[in-house]
Amino acid sequence: MHPLRNHNFRLLLGSRIFASLSVSFFEIPIFWWLIKTTGSGTIVATVAFVSSVAYLLASPLGGVYADKGYKKRIIMIAYAIDASLTALAAYLLMTAKLNFYFLLALLAITNLATAFRSPSLGSLMPLLIDKDKIQEGNAAMGLASTIAMLLSAAMAGIATSIVGPAGAIFVGAVLVLLALIIISFLREPKIELSGLQETAKKPGIMAGVQVLKDNPLLTAVIFMATLINFIVAPMAVLFAPYVLELGADATTYGILSAMVVLGSFIGMLLLNFIKIKRPLLVLGWGTFGIGGALFGLAVAPSQIIAAICIMSLGFISSILGIALSTIFQERVAPDVLGRTMGLMTALGQGAQPAGYILAGALLTITTARYSFAGMAVLMALASLLWLRPSIKRQFNAAEKD
Repeated sequence: MHPLRNHNFRLLLGSRIFASLSVSFFEIPIFWWLIKTTGSGTIVATVAFVSSVAYLLASPLGGVYADKGYKKRIIMIAYAIDASLTALAAYLLMTAKLNFYFLLALLAITNLATAFRSPSLGSLMPLLIDKDKIQEGNAAMGLASTIAMLLSAAMAGIATSIVGPAGAIFVGAVLVLLALIIISFLREPKIELSGLQETAKKPGIMAGVQVLKDNPLLTAVIFMATLINFIVAPMAVLFAPYVLELGADATTYGILSAMVVLGSFIGMLLLNFIKIKRPLLVLGWGTFGIGGALFGLAVAPSQIIAAICIMSLGFISSILGIALSTIFQERVAPDVLGRTMGLMTALGQGAQPAGYILAGALLTITTARYSFAGMAVLMALASLLWLRPSIKRQFNAAEKD
């Protein structure tokens, strides 16, 4: 039975869809307004910094409260804050009272709310469905969110042109409000106590830290998720100079950027119907495959080969991401899952700005092609992580069970 047959899962999925739809209805009109009024593009870097700090601060704390049984409540409160502040931004923009510093404060608070609810969203889904359906649940969530965010960007651009930035932002507030209303009908299951009572009683995020100390596989999963975020994040910075190195134009830039999304879409669609039966094999070859796709970009002789490499990168990354999340959710006990996922989210999101900084530094001393080659070597070396005997033993024990 696919998780979509589960009523509570459908409610969570519907809520996530509307929340994902709302994303571009804030970013696109705000960035457009800033560019039109200030002519400065540095806001992107500022927003990335604010977002990363928010995740580093709020995700671990959100995980602590998620494990206390407040998942649905946390998500609803975060949505309420998000919708209220988004509507406030629309009103201030409409009345010409919005300035950059007030906008930054609004962004900081909404990012904190988003980061605070993230562990609850990640740890609530496994409670709603059978354990052997977690992969399909992650794939369905990822697929729906990807489609919603693609539609969001196009719809937000059209809305900004028709009703202006303030009107588009107000639409975003309504979408978040709909996400809040839908999830209010969800029935949250009670957390079942595991055999980790002593670990679960540890204060704050220390329970999550203890789980990772006791489990080399989960530590490897977090490390790999962080590394992928660190490497994939600079793609947005490297794509533009890479297209110039290919001798292409802005149209090719758009097409190549879309190839990542297309590859991810295919990967997540596939995992809705095909079960990963040998996760260690997928993790090892998937990590090495990302390195191979990056090396392909470094040596691609034409735009067509580059497009194939980029689509492969999106495809492999999506499968690897679903596999990592599924392993995590299957192997961490429900009463410590929130705190452990809080650490995973904080480290993963916190790695992105570091990736941006690295990409910027590399472009001052070398080309995009050489940057991709260096990233490829890093991923190829990281694939050796899955050959550690302790990790292989844990997978073998799980297969026997």
